[in-house]
Amino acid sequence: MTSVIAQLLNQPNKQFMYTIRGGDTLSSLAGRFYGANTYGSPRYKTALQHLLYFNPSIKDPSQIKIGQLLLVVPFPSEIHVAQICKAPEDYYKQQTSLPAHRLLPTTPMQSGVDAEKDSLVWALGWLEHNYNFLSMPGGAALGSAGNLLSQGNIALLGQVNQLYADYKSGKSNMTKGQYDYARKKLLDNFKRNIGPVESILFGNKTTHETIRIARGGGFPASAKITDEISRLNRFASLAKGGGVILTVVGLGVSCRQIANEHDRQKKNEILVESIGSVGASTAISFGIGLFLISNPIGWGTALVLATGTTVLSFAAGQEFKKLYSSNFKEVDIINAINVDLICK
Repeated sequence: MTSVIAQLLNQPNKQFMYTIRGGDTLSSLAGRFYGANTYGSPRYKTALQHLLYFNPSIKDPSQIKIGQLLLVVPFPSEIHVAQICKAPEDYYKQQTSLPAHRLLPTTPMQSGVDAEKDSLVWALGWLEHNYNFLSMPGGAALGSAGNLLSQGNIALLGQVNQLYADYKSGKSNMTKGQYDYARKKLLDNFKRNIGPVESILFGNKTTHETIRIARGGGFPASAKITDEISRLNRFASLAKGGGVILTVVGLGVSCRQIANEHDRQKKNEILVESIGSVGASTAISFGIGLFLISNPIGWGTALVLATGTTVLSFAAGQEFKKLYSSNFKEVDIINAINVDLICK
């Protein structure tokens, strides 16, 4: 048992709620909390009965789920536990292996809190366990959108506006045919760059149908193009905002993991991994952003850059974690910067 859990269980009437995490089984928790490490031993059976008694919503010890709350209560006494804790004897038949651990994303189970709160806790636990699987494709999608709608690509549409202004003013000395050719070339480049995303941005219209000079109507001829540029810039801002939200959620998940972890070194490893991953993502994204200001790119390149950023950020987090574990594990960063005051 960890020192924290040992201290809690050794104090009379000290009970606490534990959130089930990936890899937990009721058997492993009986060993962790009550020192019942020998499967099938009297202490093991007593500990299991004890957990089931105070968590009546668990109908089958082999079926617990991530995010479920478990009430952990110290033994009142070694003698009385066997008398007060009752559970169906069928659960304790001789087995050759530990009960299977299955994750059940079904109806929330009651664990001393009301259904609404239990559902929220389960959802947070599920998010904690599955965040990496969600954040990587989510980060790649949002990053791709942000890269694709970078200033380099949107500037192509701005050039269409400028081209028209120069043509109408006679500044460029272009003929109508030269103007049409130059305009078509700019729109062709933009259309090629956004690729299959064109239908998402413009619906059932093409780039050439959308980015048009207005004829009559009392509005400036380039008003429609200016509006489309503003709309695409808003999309780009939303994509960047989504990336920020995803990062904040990731930090929240890490904070929850730190709060639920009892081992001090593992707490620090989670913190270092999170800082390393976010730091790498920020640095890479900043560099890509500078490049994209003046360099239009295609949708394939945008996807590759975004996916690469996500993968490299994840890998950086893992490497920082390994570096800390191998060379700096004596340094308690959690305590030094008072992370426990925030993640609790």
